[in-house]
Amino acid sequence: MESLFAYCGLQCDECPAYQATISEKIEEKEKVAKLWSKEFGVNFTAADINCTGCKSKGVKFSHCGNCEIVKCNKEKELENCGVCDDYPCNKVDHVLTAVPAAKDRLDAVHQAKQR
Repeated sequence: MESLFAYCGLQCDECPAYQATISEKIEEKEKVAKLWSKEFGVNFTAADINCTGCKSKGVKFSHCGNCEIVKCNKEKELENCGVCDDYPCNKVDHVLTAVPAAKDRLDAVHQAKQR
C-alpha cells in the first residue's frame, strides 16, 4: 500500500479510522468508535468512523470539515504543512506535540524544502 500522510503529518494509512474504513468491517468501526469515544470524551458511533484521508476525494472524518490545518493548506494550495514558509505554526503545534512522528515527517519535508 502506498504511504499516505495528511496535511498535519499524521500517517493516514496507520489511522484506525482509515483502516476500519478500508476494511469495510462494521465491527472494526465499532471498535474504533468505542475507543475514541472513551479517549476523546465524544460519543462516536460506527457510522462516524469513515475516512480515506483528509486529502482524498473519498469520505473524510467529520472533523476534517472544521480543521484549521486542512483549511489553511487548501487556501495556500499546499501539499502539507512542511512546505509552508510559516512552518511550524500555532495551527499545527498541538499535532506536533501529541504525535512526534508527524513532527518528524513534516520537519523532514521542511528541511528538504530549505535546501
